[in-house]
Amino acid sequence: MTPSSTTNANQGLDLILTEELPGVLGEMAQLIGRENVKLVVERFGGMRVYVPKEVKKMRVQNRLAGLLGIEQAGLLSGRFGGQSIAVPMVAQFRRKRRDEEIVRQYDAGQKVWQLARRHGLTERQIYQILGS
Repeated sequence: MTPSSTTNANQGLDLILTEELPGVLGEMAQLIGRENVKLVVERFGGMRVYVPKEVKKMRVQNRLAGLLGIEQAGLLSGRFGGQSIAVPMVAQFRRKRRDEEIVRQYDAGQKVWQLARRHGLTERQIYQILGS
């Protein structure tokens, strides 16, 4: 990972601490806190993670228990036990913020070609973002 991509990844992870979290991540944040959700996304982003049904069967070998500890993983087990959770990648958070910024800039009078150049996208991509 280059220093630039490391910085971008950290910025995306920091969004987890401030942005509204969608779906499963929002529920997880209510149970175990945003800092722990940040750890989960950092480690397992783009992967599915199994949550055992019973806390007593949870071992440190379980990936979540190894990362968060038995107590925090147990909280997840109470809500998501027996399920595999699809953990989104950090890039999804950065993309959401970028798209919101593009819409704001367009609404403020920026031209599509200017937005495409500024954000390293094609005009077609900008139109898709504006249309969504």
